[in-house]
Amino acid sequence: MSAKDDATLSSRHPDRWTLTLTLAALMGAAIGATVAGLAAPPSLARYEARLAWSGAAPTAAEWPRPARASESATLVTNDRGLVLAVRA
Repeated sequence: MSAKDDATLSSRHPDRWTLTLTLAALMGAAIGATVAGLAAPPSLARYEARLAWSGAAPTAAEWPRPARASESATLVTNDRGLVLAVRA
């Protein structure tokens, strides 16, 4: 008999340790992303849209509702001209 005859074939299924480690990593990433989104300071833009603009920035009276503390609309100049940057 050789050592190959005594060896068992490896299972095609991952062992419990690998499965547990993989699930823990996925859950940790999901929890971390959720906590980071909730704990982000209001000054950090969670959404920003930029579009080409001509004229002055919209005034507070032109907004559909009063702006919240983290919302803003500013004009930025780049190589293509004026751009309206809206942050929320």
